[in-house]
Amino acid sequence: PLVPFAVKETVFPFAKFPGSDLMLGPEMLSTGEVMGRGRTFAEAFIKSQIAAANSLRSGEFVFIGVRDEDKQAMVPLARSLIGLGYRIVATPGTRRALAAAGIEGVVETSIDPHAQDNLYRYMFDDSLTLVINTTRPRRRRIDPTHLRRMVLTYQVPYCTTVEAAGTMVRALAALGREQHFTYTPLKGYAPPATGASA
Repeated sequence: PLVPFAVKETVFPFAKFPGSDLMLGPEMLSTGEVMGRGRTFAEAFIKSQIAAANSLRSGEFVFIGVRDEDKQAMVPLARSLIGLGYRIVATPGTRRALAAAGIEGVVETSIDPHAQDNLYRYMFDDSLTLVINTTRPRRRRIDPTHLRRMVLTYQVPYCTTVEAAGTMVRALAALGREQHFTYTPLKGYAPPATGASA
């Protein structure tokens, strides 16, 4: 049967280069591409993320820590995530912005690895499902305790733009927390013929 949606995702070798920052720059090249196919865009998108080694986790929490100009865009995304049963963990500024929009119950945490209550404990116990972090890169090389290196180490899906976060959250909302995928082998698959007479 025809599977109408296909999403292609690039793969970057960030994990193989210690100290490299996974914020993309103009000089970076991908090492390959993967594709997800599905009956809906959401299913195809999620499959493409899984194929690119961003396997979805079953944790309870989603972290949001974004720039000031991105905070309002996080309000509907946070509401969607809460509606799906996730709990939100956020930096102090993002938590205040969400609270001002009427979103209560957000857990405040720090991305400082030396802070007593920090984000990394959620990674250590596998309770973190997704990281949304749109802060600008401050340096080209980052140490192993930096957030953008830790998500690689613990293989937590990571969104660095509002657009990527929106697509991920909409896909999760469309599929629900318990994703049920269909799998169709490529063998024998062919797109419908065009211009064929009835």
